[in-house]
Parts: sequence; structure tokens; C-alpha cells
Amino acid sequence: MFMSGRAVAERPGRARRFARDGHEIHNHTYDHVDLTETPDDGIRQQITATRRALDRAGIDDGGVVRPPYGRVDPRVRSVLQDMGYRIVRWQVDTNDWNASRSPDDIHRAVVNGLEPRATILLHDKEDSGATMRALPRIIRSIRERGYCFGVVDDRGRVVRAGS
Repeated sequence: MFMSGRAVAERPGRARRFARDGHEIHNHTYDHVDLTETPDDGIRQQITATRRALDRAGIDDGGVVRPPYGRVDPRVRSVLQDMGYRIVRWQVDTNDWNASRSPDDIHRAVVNGLEPRATILLHDKEDSGATMRALPRIIRSIRERGYCFGVVDDRGRVVRAGS
């Protein structure tokens, strides 16, 4: 899971619960800003503030970041790499943040985009009811197709959990 620092700071117990439930928690900037429109110092502040919020919650961010909106350019990549972070993006975008997306739309996006080692973009906002209703069917469909769920390793790659 990639969490914004603000969400972690506001609800550290929620982040700890996710981690206790076996989810890896990674950096998603503090304020969910477009890093390509943020000066170098601002990028460093966003990442560092999130790392501190996670540290206060007792969670290691693993040195992995998912830039908001997937926006990365050579300058952003360089700043993040200089900070020791690996960048993770997704292959399957469900657009589940859009309130007009139904559980069927979200499920269909996952199934149509499914491929080995794919990272699927889903959101955990408080108002993500369609995503939550789609999840059991998504999980079932993924397993029926012979796929398993993985985690992001220290290189930013998706690997089988426990590998």
C-alpha cells in the first residue's frame, strides 16, 4: 500500500493496522502533489515528511515511492534516486477514484489489464465504496486465472509474498 504522509499522520493507528494485517506500507508523498511541478527541495520535503510520519507510526517505508498521478520525469527520478528511493508505477489503472466508476467497471479494468507481475492501482479512500464492493470479485477472478498476490520488493518489483 502506498499511503500519503498526511493520511498516516492523521490516522497512524490505521496505518499500523494495515501493517499488522501483513500489508507493506510505502511512501506516496505527504500531500499527494504532482512531483513534476514541485521544486527539488519540495520533493525532498514531501518524501521526508512522509517517511517521518511512517517512522512515528512504527512503519518502515522500504525505500519505495509511488509518485502521485504516476508523474515522473528525469529530474524527479534523479531526486528520488539520490534520496535512495525506488519508483513504483502501475500497469492496471482502475480509475476507481472516480465516483462514477461502478464495481463492475473496476472489476472489468482489473480483469482486462491483468498480466504477470502487474501492479493494480486501487484506492483506499473513505468514500471508495465501489472499490470495496468490487474487491471480493476481483480477488476471486485473479485467483481463478491462476495468479497470486505479491508484494513490492526492495528493488520496487512485484514478487510473490514471502520470496
